[in-house]
Amino acid sequence: MLDEALKSFSADPDLAEFGQYFFEYYVKNVKSWAYCYRLHAGLNTNMHIERMHKTLKYIYLQGKSVQRLDKAIHAIMRFLRDKLFDRLIILNKGKLTSKLKDLRKRHKTSLSMSVSVVQTPEGWNISSQHNDEMYAVTKINIGCQCLLKCENCQACIHQYSCTCLDSSVRWNMCKHIHYICHNNKDKSSLLCQGDNELDIHELSSEKDVIVDELRTRNSPLRIGMNDRRQALKLKLNAMIDTLNSEEEIQAFEKLFASVKPTIDAIRLHNAEMPPLPRNKEITPVNKKIIPQRRLFSTKKKTSNAARRSIQTPSREEAKNIALQLISKHRSALE
Repeated sequence: MLDEALKSFSADPDLAEFGQYFFEYYVKNVKSWAYCYRLHAGLNTNMHIERMHKTLKYIYLQGKSVQRLDKAIHAIMRFLRDKLFDRLIILNKGKLTSKLKDLRKRHKTSLSMSVSVVQTPEGWNISSQHNDEMYAVTKINIGCQCLLKCENCQACIHQYSCTCLDSSVRWNMCKHIHYICHNNKDKSSLLCQGDNELDIHELSSEKDVIVDELRTRNSPLRIGMNDRRQALKLKLNAMIDTLNSEEEIQAFEKLFASVKPTIDAIRLHNAEMPPLPRNKEITPVNKKIIPQRRLFSTKKKTSNAARRSIQTPSREEAKNIALQLISKHRSALE
């Protein structure tokens, strides 16, 4: 089958290059992109990262083609600063995410379930409510302190896995896992539960780290070259003034002798570095970026004849239609 597809690609010169790229980077690396090899990943699209790219391009870079590296880094740093503020607000006020909302919804559904459960050495086999299929629920020995945890079941989303689509493909804590946790009375061996004091301590430490990071980002950390030179001069003068013996002076001269050759080597290395390649086309600074292509409708368009609506006949047309019907009726009677 692959040989036939390769022949079809090579037959068309426009698709030959794409076919070679596809077979070299995709066909040989199926485990890297095929979703059947990435169960419990929870991500089947790249919409989240595309949304982040759009935010960077149109909000922080104002929709312009930025070629300077310092401006791009400055925009990314502002983006990270705003994300840290959002995280700090979530830690203080709390936020009901979609994952946590789905988790609670599935717990309510599991309370009204009546299914059969068979315990196995690997875990539990639970029957489906709608068909004769059996799902295997397995306990994963992963110790974590995540917040995606069902308070009633005292288990988090990472602790159990199920072979149903909701768990393996959508990466949710499905109703089968909730049913097993709710009916399992032995909760002393749960590895993913934590004390409230530990969670509060972790949240407070995370808040302190974010606050310190934001405080250092907002402080003037950048010091000019002249200020740094003056600071070095003051340090060297203070150190020289503290030298009291001949041995200390000789040690200082020995260490200071290697400073000038090191600086000369750095200058020589920077002078021999080739210049960065430049684009042949000079792009204006205020040029807008090329917007992404929008999806177009594949619906077939109707012709103009089909679009014509039925019109009410005029008085003359109605009279002619009536005369034709009367003549047909008389001919039928004769």
